[in-house]
Amino acid sequence: MIAATHEDLASLVRDGRFREDLFYRLNVVEIELPPLRDRLGDVPLLAEYFFQQLRPRFLKPLEGISRATYVVLQRYAWPGNVRELRNAIEHAMAVASGPWLTPLDLPEHILRALRESPEGGACLPYPQARKMALREFERQYLIRLLAQTQGNVSEAARIAALRRTSIYKMLRRHGLMPSKFR
Repeated sequence: MIAATHEDLASLVRDGRFREDLFYRLNVVEIELPPLRDRLGDVPLLAEYFFQQLRPRFLKPLEGISRATYVVLQRYAWPGNVRELRNAIEHAMAVASGPWLTPLDLPEHILRALRESPEGGACLPYPQARKMALREFERQYLIRLLAQTQGNVSEAARIAALRRTSIYKMLRRHGLMPSKFR
């Protein structure tokens, strides 16, 4: 049996918060594995492993992970550890529109962390940094527009000189709900 925890079970046993008999039953061989944030060099290997593992599930021609995406993955702190990395790769594969996973395919919270980092998007190639900046502009524009129109998508489309369907597509892309602005 393999068990994992982020708790110090020995101290929990001393404090009477974990069964001693269960601790000794589980504690045959102890392997201490530091969190992913402390071993960022493992990120590309794990990302590639998850990509290859998940690839058969997707019915589209996915070739690999771009260099710029690896850079972003290695600059993120991974509070959710290896499971979060796996989910990020699966998310990127699901939304990717081309054969290579790009930084813009990664979940929004990872891109937000990159934007808020000291170097911002400067670690990315210019075209990707530009797309990321434009995506953030679009999101902020939509938020201000919906606040101004109190969530009225027709009025927002009129002010933006766009079709309502375009506004709805942008809202979906950013996970925004017009009802939250009413």
